[in-house]
Amino acid sequence: MESNEPSTWSYFLWWLASADPDVLKNYGPGRIRYSIIGVSVLVTWMIATLSWGYFFSMVIKEQAAVGVLALSFGGIILVIYRKLIAVMDKSGWIRSTLILALVTLLFILIQVLPLLIKMKYQYSHD
Repeated sequence: MESNEPSTWSYFLWWLASADPDVLKNYGPGRIRYSIIGVSVLVTWMIATLSWGYFFSMVIKEQAAVGVLALSFGGIILVIYRKLIAVMDKSGWIRSTLILALVTLLFILIQVLPLLIKMKYQYSHD
């Protein structure tokens, strides 16, 4: 007999998506939707943390400080993103999804910007 109980991973993704797990346990279509949103938040969080880590490693030589700052700034992006999703979810599904996709692309571009600037600087001075 197969259990319909969500996995710990599903609960984590739903938390990232600012969803209520008690509601999603009994709502099949919402499970997949909020899991996908959770993956989007997770990827954005990882990119933000890595990008900030790269940025701080160019400025600060102390690796422990770089790690703490990267995790802190990545965490700030995570909190902002989760709150944005929680507020957006009050509007329509299609509109929320489009806004979320645009904000995700904007966050990714902002996070990759230090790397692009450094690459341009290196190639122009070679």
